[in-house]
Amino acid sequence: MNGFDPKETAIVSVCIPVLNEAAHLPRLLMQLQAQRDVVLDIVIADGGSTDGSMEALAPAVRVVTSARGRGAQMNAAARVARGALLLFLHADTQLDEPRLLADAVAALKAAQAEFEHDRVAGHFALRFERRQTGHALLFRYMEEKTALNRRGTINGDQGMLLPRAFFESLGGFDESRSFLEDQDLAERVFSSGRWVTLPGRLMTSARRFESLGARRVYAFMALIMAARETGNRAFLEQAPALYKRRRPDGRLDMGAIAAAWFNTHRGRFWPLVRYAAANAWQINFLIGILTRRRDQ
Repeated sequence: MNGFDPKETAIVSVCIPVLNEAAHLPRLLMQLQAQRDVVLDIVIADGGSTDGSMEALAPAVRVVTSARGRGAQMNAAARVARGALLLFLHADTQLDEPRLLADAVAALKAAQAEFEHDRVAGHFALRFERRQTGHALLFRYMEEKTALNRRGTINGDQGMLLPRAFFESLGGFDESRSFLEDQDLAERVFSSGRWVTLPGRLMTSARRFESLGARRVYAFMALIMAARETGNRAFLEQAPALYKRRRPDGRLDMGAIAAAWFNTHRGRFWPLVRYAAANAWQINFLIGILTRRRDQ
């Protein structure tokens, strides 16, 4: 078990990448400071905020400056973290329960004791903070998927709690691109350790889905994951620019995204077939949600 003692009290370093999050960061910090029965070391990695995000922070919060990009920022926070456990959270996260993190640490330690090693990482299930109605089934589907421990279902919005030594052995987050750093780390955990779902739920903002079009954002995310799994680097290279493409109403330009997808996926029929087959379980998963919804 590499010297792991499940009864040992662990400091949890909360690593938060920030870029112009003045509207959300104060609420998260207040909720972190309200957590009970857990020792927290809060580290903010600022990527160059200009909206006042770094002003009036509590003295207990440490700040490190970093190159812009979540992967680079979270690695910078991890390098100065003091805790034996690292918790990576996004700035628009909410923690509603004051014992959420204490219970999460207890659950992670229980899993480590069960598996008899410390190569265990935990994530939370999600609830979306919504300002608009509509797309109820899509949001429920996304929320229920976040409770799973399957490949392709774990991302940074869910929080990632893992031992510092395990994180370092994985090589940290990939800094080579501005996205997918969370899915890449999740895959490396699957390859060399175990994921567990932590008790409770985090709340995260639905702002991207609501401003850019919920179905459009989800479809774009699905195409990015498919491109990643089928090795379509050309589409991934275009993805940041495609994300910035907008229709006159401010929604994602799915026409441009679809054109890039088909242009870059020529000759990739069988990799796409294999990817679709590996993810066919999601059809039954959706049917189960629809059945439960009808019976309620």
